[in-house]
Amino acid sequence: MLAKRDKMETTQKEYWYFMVLMLILSWHGDATLPKTADSVVKLETNTTLTCTCPWSGNLSQISWEKRTDSQKEKVAVYHTTYGLHEFGKYKGRVKFLKSLPLDGSILITQTTEEDLGLYQCSVHSFPKGSWTKDIRVEKTVDIDGSENRSEVVVEKGHNFTLRCHYVQNGTVHQVTFEKLGEKSKDTIALCNFSDGNFTGSDYKQRILLNCSSIQASLLIMNITDKDGGIYRCRLRTNSGNQTTTLSLSLLKWDMNLIFYAGAGAAGFIVLVILVATTLVYQNRRKKKRMKTRDKFQVVKKRQLNNYEQASVYDRMKKKAKHQDTDEIYVNIPNPPRRTKKKT
Repeated sequence: MLAKRDKMETTQKEYWYFMVLMLILSWHGDATLPKTADSVVKLETNTTLTCTCPWSGNLSQISWEKRTDSQKEKVAVYHTTYGLHEFGKYKGRVKFLKSLPLDGSILITQTTEEDLGLYQCSVHSFPKGSWTKDIRVEKTVDIDGSENRSEVVVEKGHNFTLRCHYVQNGTVHQVTFEKLGEKSKDTIALCNFSDGNFTGSDYKQRILLNCSSIQASLLIMNITDKDGGIYRCRLRTNSGNQTTTLSLSLLKWDMNLIFYAGAGAAGFIVLVILVATTLVYQNRRKKKRMKTRDKFQVVKKRQLNNYEQASVYDRMKKKAKHQDTDEIYVNIPNPPRRTKKKT
């Protein structure tokens, strides 16, 4: 019992030491804001902040904080051993969704305009370490992707290329590739020809970016179900902005259609086999009948020939009508004896 109590006290001390350390880091950490957020989310009564680490590994901790120019404000921390801890005004308002092994997404309830601002999610895993994502919550988000939108269909697992259609009537300063959602937008990549490039945390491992000022393009590799949606390329030039919008759909196979098509094909094959088998069987029967008939005709012909020969032979052996095989006896009297005259 004493050993168990000592172990519990040690665990509690480690927990509080960990929490104090996190607070110290939040007070003295770097508060420099990133120039570009990975995602922009519209403020709702219940706002979801999506943060899914694309790595593989074992989760150890998820931490959220709100950042301003002057400080970092802790929102919530989830530890696989110590559980959930919420801070300040966020107590009782944060729910970790944990839909995937390395999913750090949260739902903030009862949100107000005080919750506007930049949030940073940190997912700590083993063995790769820490992965971060910056999400900005705003009152309104430009997510209109209906203008001159073209349609593209890509098969799952293949690649997709988004090209910016640039009309050369000015100098290009910046190119931004975005994916639009219902209440949010993700910055996939950004080409700033004066400050450098930016790649969104969700896409760093599977995109190829071409930042040519003449023909900017973005290649997304290994398309998944989550990649379907509306994409936008925005060009900022000294003569105004230009936008290219595209809708990406994944080629999906209807399982019912596949089933019925497969069943139809199988039925057709079975029918062909039955017809072929029937034709072969009938052909064999026909050949057998013909063969049997030929044999029968030969035998019949032989029998007929034997019969005809037998008839001729019998006729040859047949005796005359009046011919009698019985012996006939006739009484012939003895002729008178002639005497020789004496001369």
